[in-house]
Amino acid sequence: MNIIYGVTLTLKNLLKEIYVGSNKNNLINIQLTSPSDATLGSRNVSLFCYKITENAFSKSQKPLVNNFGEISLPPLIIDLYYLITINVDAISDQATEDVADIQGKILQLFYDNQILSSDKLADELKNKDLHNDENTQLKIRLNTLSMEDLNHLWTLFQSTKFRTSLSYIASPVIIPSERKISTSPVLTKNISYY
Repeated sequence: MNIIYGVTLTLKNLLKEIYVGSNKNNLINIQLTSPSDATLGSRNVSLFCYKITENAFSKSQKPLVNNFGEISLPPLIIDLYYLITINVDAISDQATEDVADIQGKILQLFYDNQILSSDKLADELKNKDLHNDENTQLKIRLNTLSMEDLNHLWTLFQSTKFRTSLSYIASPVIIPSERKISTSPVLTKNISYY
């Protein structure tokens, strides 16, 4: 199932619009990897899905009934947590300025595109073979991490020095259930009085 990868590609496609400085041909290089595995460079940005949780507001969904007497379990709705890190290879005033420029443009891009409609979603989210016509909209929101959360997260990347990063949540991501329960229509009705 390519739904999670489809969300990652959707974010990557959005990030492709970002350039360094005022030269619109100086586009950033997006790597779908953790900051510890990313290649260092002045324009290298890693996009890493570091956490997946079930959406807390989706617990009370009802099963879906189709015309053939089958009941489908409700879809699983999840939130995806992404870490976006600019992986500079040198510490200099210019590198610091470039990092701040890229981070500002990422913040602006996701602020301007908080709700992504189906025309901005990757094809993997629109694949009808997956019976996945529910992923028609995706919300992107900034996830403010506490210092404790940042410290915990960056301890996972033991060989990598801390770099200022942005965290975003993509939600709701809908994964349809393939489990079906067959039912039969009621044919007789018994009523008893006591």
